[in-house]
Amino acid sequence: MRILPIIALGSILLCSCGEEEGTGAPGEAPAVPAAEGWPVTTATDGGSYTVTVNPVAGGIEQNKHFALDVTVVPKDAAGGEFTVKVDADMPAHRHGMNTQPEVAGKEAGRYQVDGMLFHMAGEWVIMVDVTRDGKTERASVPVNVE
Repeated sequence: MRILPIIALGSILLCSCGEEEGTGAPGEAPAVPAAEGWPVTTATDGGSYTVTVNPVAGGIEQNKHFALDVTVVPKDAAGGEFTVKVDADMPAHRHGMNTQPEVAGKEAGRYQVDGMLFHMAGEWVIMVDVTRDGKTERASVPVNVE
């Protein structure tokens, strides 16, 4: 039965040939530990904006409310009005937060997001949606909560 070892070896090789660590889909930063690694800057999935996310208190703890400072910078000089919406999901569990975050503009391109709460340990994804002229792009920041 020489076929079984060859099949097993082929399966191992296929499983180990995934994406390089630290790379992700456009608009998605590498996962950061909740307590450190801030701020995180990433591009939106359409590439039109650079988004920086930073917890106001310096980190995120499980089951404790936190606020975010979010900065959005358009990559083109056209400027114009845009809106920002922030939410978070836990993809492995297929649910989001139990709270509804509130986004308030601070100054051009800077926003305060209150009402964030990660009620469980695991990987969460903070999603920042930027909409201008009816077109929405998303920046995603994975966060590991212990």
